[in-house]
Amino acid sequence: MTKLQERNGRYTARVRKAGFPTYTATFDSAKEAENWVITTKAALLQGKQVATAKQLRYTFAHAIQDYREHCNPKDSENYKLNIVEANFGELAIVNLTAPMLAEFIKKFLNTDVKQKVRGKDGKGGKEHPLYNGSVKRKYSDSHVRKVYFTIKKIMQWHSGFRDYPIADIFAVVKPPSTDIKRDRLLTLPELDRIYAACDKMYVNQKSWKDAILLSTESALRSGEQLALLWSDIELATRRIHVRKEVSKTKKYRDVPMTSPVYEMLKRRLAERKQDEQRVFPEWSNSNALAHRFKVIVKNAGLGDYKWHDNRHYAVTNLFLKTSMRDTEIAAISGHTNMTTLRRYTHLRSEELYKKLW
Repeated sequence: MTKLQERNGRYTARVRKAGFPTYTATFDSAKEAENWVITTKAALLQGKQVATAKQLRYTFAHAIQDYREHCNPKDSENYKLNIVEANFGELAIVNLTAPMLAEFIKKFLNTDVKQKVRGKDGKGGKEHPLYNGSVKRKYSDSHVRKVYFTIKKIMQWHSGFRDYPIADIFAVVKPPSTDIKRDRLLTLPELDRIYAACDKMYVNQKSWKDAILLSTESALRSGEQLALLWSDIELATRRIHVRKEVSKTKKYRDVPMTSPVYEMLKRRLAERKQDEQRVFPEWSNSNALAHRFKVIVKNAGLGDYKWHDNRHYAVTNLFLKTSMRDTEIAAISGHTNMTTLRRYTHLRSEELYKKLW
């Protein structure tokens, strides 16, 4: 059954079909309304899902609000959600097109990262210790890629949550390249300088050294490391349990302790406050950890070294200092994409060449 009504120069079309909800939409012309009716009826005959008028009005702001209420995202995810809301908040989800998404990615990749300075208004006061006004940086491919997948996640989650169809624009517009390599490999003298720079921090000097030790020996991601509870630490078997809910890959895994890590965790357990459940309560999240680590890196004079490079250092040592197979190393590091892990395999080849001559 189809019905078309005109009121004040606007045309409201209504389509009813047994077993389906009533679909309604309003247009500026009778021709647009008639075309919508034809398209809607054809979709229903093919058994395809059609969005209702209410669903067509769901904006990214609505979707993000629903997501936050039902999924309780972490601070790192909220940061990316804020970026999506700032750029697309008032846009109806079904109205985001492939050209719009492609233009957003292009523009984002060419946006200057805002420099941080001290002072309430950002204009006065003492400069932030990491501020370098002479150096301008663009947002990295990795950063833009994460926002891209946040947009995809919100659209797919909300369309499923509220049961309405969306176009697969992500099959058309791809994220920035996955071939994002960090070839920065820490040397032992540089690691010594990092440890020495920890002594210059105002607080948590010992905890900084403990956190750095664990990250460079275990290959744990920063989020996984900061989420560790003492119930995850099994000193008797020298194993660290990474719960699936805190793992990036959402898969449980066990990470063996090296002797230095075992001794460090044993000491921290003896020194911890009685009611403290977290192994590293000094940092609220990985963003706070990485930001403060920049001060240590600057004091150590190591340029663009990042916290995640500690994981690169640990995985490299697993290849160079052990005879474990790639799959065994992946089980420890939590790599699910063997292509990503394969870039480390050339290290063993270089070591073999050195032994031949």
